[in-house]
Amino acid sequence: AGFYLDATREPWSGGYKMETYLTSELPSTLFNDTEFGKYLDAEKVSITGHSMGGHGALTLYLRHPELYKSVSAFAPISNPVNCPWGQKAFAGYLGEEDKEAWKEHDATELIRKGVWKGKGDMKALVDVGLADGFYKQGQLLPENLEAAAKEAGVEGLTVRYHEVSWSCVRGSMKQRMLTGYHRVMTIRTTSFRPSLLSMSTMQRSIWGCCKLRECGWSDLGER
Repeated sequence: AGFYLDATREPWSGGYKMETYLTSELPSTLFNDTEFGKYLDAEKVSITGHSMGGHGALTLYLRHPELYKSVSAFAPISNPVNCPWGQKAFAGYLGEEDKEAWKEHDATELIRKGVWKGKGDMKALVDVGLADGFYKQGQLLPENLEAAAKEAGVEGLTVRYHEVSWSCVRGSMKQRMLTGYHRVMTIRTTSFRPSLLSMSTMQRSIWGCCKLRECGWSDLGER
């Protein structure tokens, strides 16, 4: 669970460089691949993720707006500095004492400090299930993200609440595909190996980028 940052504290600092991996190393590898690279368009990349990956999608989008066209997240950890998961991870990777460094990897705090000021439409879509146990435990805190955007005058953040939990994920993903919200998608994985176009469940991961050209939803499923 790298929390999509470059760790600065031992023993994690030697290997946990997930922000660098996602924003530099992996795109370079994919776009320059002699076979797969021809299907990619580096000018049309968006990013999405679920849970911790949703946190990663939001923070990487805010920290590297030049890389992505839009962002979406499913049940993201929206304000990790104020939830047990985030506090534990940040203390281990960035140090217990450096709370300001924590905020640099928190979507709510980044918006609050004005990183999106003057950038126009945020083009961000967030889906949250109200029946999600982690939402009920206060791990996700999407309301804090909404409040920060409103206070900062940021437009283009849409947060949708559903009465269900996991079952809304596939439907929301399909809707994004069919409506073109993400013409290009980044799929995250829990391992270091890219799992390209593996759409059978959102719990699996998202890294890699694919241009959706003329293919329909059925062409993407279960590959």
